[in-house]
Amino acid sequence: DEIIMLPTGTVFMPGLRAEMMYFRQLADKFHVEPQVIKIEEYKSAFESYTEDHMSEPAREQMEALLDVLWSEYLGTISASRAVSRDEVQGWVDGALHSGRSAMELGIVDQVAYSDEVADLIKEVIVGDKKSKVVSASKYFAMEGVDPVWEDMTSPKIAVIIAEGPIYSGTSGRSGWGGDPYMGSETVAGMIRRARKDRRVKAIVLRVDSPGGSSEASDVIAREVKLTVDPEDEDAEAKPFIVSMSGVAASGGYYIACLADTIVAPRTTITGSIGVIAATFGYEEALDSLGITFDRVMRGENADIFAANGWDEEQRGIIRKEIEIVYDEFTALVSEGRGMTQDEVNEIGRGHIWAGEDAIDNGLVDLEGGLYESIRVAKTTIGMDEDDDVDLKIYMAHNMWMPQNEMYGLAGLIVPEYIQTILEKEEDLSRMSEDTIQMRAPVEVESVVLD
Repeated sequence: DEIIMLPTGTVFMPGLRAEMMYFRQLADKFHVEPQVIKIEEYKSAFESYTEDHMSEPAREQMEALLDVLWSEYLGTISASRAVSRDEVQGWVDGALHSGRSAMELGIVDQVAYSDEVADLIKEVIVGDKKSKVVSASKYFAMEGVDPVWEDMTSPKIAVIIAEGPIYSGTSGRSGWGGDPYMGSETVAGMIRRARKDRRVKAIVLRVDSPGGSSEASDVIAREVKLTVDPEDEDAEAKPFIVSMSGVAASGGYYIACLADTIVAPRTTITGSIGVIAATFGYEEALDSLGITFDRVMRGENADIFAANGWDEEQRGIIRKEIEIVYDEFTALVSEGRGMTQDEVNEIGRGHIWAGEDAIDNGLVDLEGGLYESIRVAKTTIGMDEDDDVDLKIYMAHNMWMPQNEMYGLAGLIVPEYIQTILEKEEDLSRMSEDTIQMRAPVEVESVVLD
């Protein structure tokens, strides 16, 4: 309704940027050989190691994605500020606007200091009544209390938060920046508990993930399948709605595709139906440092994951395996979305799609966010969309835990490009446990709404 900023503040809006960091030349300098096998041409998740720039398919899909995001960016600001898209374009091209300049242009409504804003809010909202200001962290940390006691049989809708790259095991946070990652045991367990809770009448899975381990993704998808299509004859299916957040691609789409209804904003990054396997041959690098290897083996391919990387025969073995996984991926999407596998392959091959395109090609059902997903869940179980409903939230992390502030402090101290390198190293370390990946080429931070 109202945008207020400090008179001495600055509005920073240079536009959108999709930027990738490439390590191929570094690998060459250290005699490390990145090896990647992928299905198919748009599956560019590991190009940051094998190339020193974007491939043509990667650039093609990134341009298409930014076109959608850019149109939405201009349209949203244009509608909110009641100005033309061309005027918003002019603001963006100016990049930096001081507080008073931003007010004159119409980017913000007022300039004021915090004490003035507090007085303004009190005047508009509470009038002469006494009021108390609390911080956002205290507000979200407080547990909501409903003064109206419902009976113990009142229906609930479960909202399960599934965020971050997907790995086997339990959910956690990365050591740098504190970004969450999704553990298959944790998320599968939350779905299972919600399914078995008799008071839970429908489930909304909130997905924000670029994918990850194929095995871990399959463990989670199995629980989704058991919810929408129980094997136990005595069990009843529960409505299962997926609410996509910023990104729900590759393994993130794999865990979503069996849902009864998939809801996504126009700007969601989704699709990326494809499979990839990667390793690094680093024997030559160590040899240059005076470290050598000698082996005694039983079995022709006992060294398939050794320091020397893959030979042609081993590449063939890995290729055959990821073709099987890709076939299973497209078969699952075919089952969930009511398409043939050939139709899935046409929009698959690793291609990422913006939410609005995914609605057109059948990967997504409805445009909207979490509230729309809850509305769908309510109507599916026979409630009116305006009826109140109890929500049971399942999440692996408390977003306001003190250690999260420490992660944020670490992010301020360590330069961004160093954080990126350290996060890549941590990610590769976890991925070494699951060679075959369903991983999208971008994460939500990669498309920066500057």
